[in-house]
Amino acid sequence: MKYKSLLKKDSLGSKSSIYNEKSKVYELFSLSQDNPDKITKFLNPLIKDKIVLDLGCGTGKFIPKLAHLSKFYWAIDISSSQLKIAKTKTNKLKNIKIIKGSAENIPLESNSVDVIFSSWFIGSIHNLRIRRKIIYEANRILKEKGAIYLIENDIGGEYKELVEGKLGNEKTKAKSKWLEEKGFKKIESFKTFFEFKNIRSAREIFEIIFDKKIASKIYKKRISQNIAIYKNEKKS
Repeated sequence: MKYKSLLKKDSLGSKSSIYNEKSKVYELFSLSQDNPDKITKFLNPLIKDKIVLDLGCGTGKFIPKLAHLSKFYWAIDISSSQLKIAKTKTNKLKNIKIIKGSAENIPLESNSVDVIFSSWFIGSIHNLRIRRKIIYEANRILKEKGAIYLIENDIGGEYKELVEGKLGNEKTKAKSKWLEEKGFKKIESFKTFFEFKNIRSAREIFEIIFDKKIASKIYKKRISQNIAIYKNEKKS
């Protein structure tokens, strides 16, 4: 199956109404993801005292976890409704600025950011031209020897099987190959899980985000997920 055909089957593609029309539900989904906080633990030493960009920050899952460690924390997203939620998490932080804007034209100066990280964002972009433009922009604003870290789904895990079935691993391999062709290397992979309040809550959230058929397959409040982290370092 061709790569573009695989992308069209993404339930959480970047054009999904979930991001704009159902941000409060997406927030519950996002907060339940990676309950052990393995991503945060991985990023902690990388962003400490650095100028950081949270690219496609959504509802700001990582703002309260990481912003206070950074020298300065930029967060950008195109969705006004998601950013409205993200702004409630800044508290009294003075080293953060949230921007509404497109990742295709990041409103930051060239060579101004030490670390860029993006969670489940690049892989949600179906248009490959736009995806390439975003990566170009990220590299433009990155300082020499700075790095981009992409957090994406890895093969396997209950979550992928639940929402994508047998097609899931094929899609993931295709996305991984595309990233590797663009200079990214998979540097980390680990097993984590979603943790919902209860089974009923998990089903309600999955029904709204995906559909009733997928939600009906959930019989526990914890759902395993495999995650991969890709890195691309800017060289001189």
